[in-house]
Amino acid sequence: MPALINEFGYSVIYSNLLTVPIYSVNVALVMFNTYHSDITRERPLHVIIPGFVAMISWCLVALNLSNIVAKYIVLLFSSVCCHVMLPVILAWTTDITKGQTSVATATAIIVGFGNIGGAVGPQIFGISFTSTGSYAWAADAMAFAAALSVFGSFLLWFLLRRYGNSKDYVDVDVFDDLHEQSLLLPKFNRTT
Repeated sequence: MPALINEFGYSVIYSNLLTVPIYSVNVALVMFNTYHSDITRERPLHVIIPGFVAMISWCLVALNLSNIVAKYIVLLFSSVCCHVMLPVILAWTTDITKGQTSVATATAIIVGFGNIGGAVGPQIFGISFTSTGSYAWAADAMAFAAALSVFGSFLLWFLLRRYGNSKDYVDVDVFDDLHEQSLLLPKFNRTT
C-alpha cells in the first residue's frame, strides 16, 4: 500500500502516514462486517458484496486516475474490501464443514493460500512497476482474483442452497455402496 500511495508523489514517510487511515478503516469495517455476518447468520453476501466492490475498485486502480483524492478513495475501497472478506470466509467454512479436523484443515488451507498471496502480491506489484512504470496490470490481476472469489462464492452459495446447507450432507452409506461395487475403494468404518 505505501508503494501505491508513494506513486502520488509524496515522500516515503508521508506515504506511510497516509496508510494509517486506510488500515484504521480496515479494522473498523472488518469488525463490522464480521459482527453483522454473525448476527444475521448470513455469510455469502458478506463475501460476495465486498468482493464485487474490490473487483471494481482494483479496475479503477488500474485506470490510474488523475485526481489524487479519487485514487486514495479507490485504494481505500480496494484494501478494505479485500480484508473484510477473510474472517467471514473462515466463519462460512466452519459453518459448512463437518468435524474438527476437517474445519482445522480447511482453515489452514485458506490461511496458507492467503499467505502465498501475501508473499507473491508485492512481487507482482514490483514487477509491474519496474516493467511498465505503473501498477496497472498488477491491479488487473487483483481485480481478476476478486472476480474469482465472487464467482467461487456464488457457486458455493448456489450449490449449498441446491443440495442443502447441512454438515451431514455426506452419507456414509453411499460410500459403503460404492465399496461393494469397486475393489479400489477402501471400506469406511464408522463409529457411533
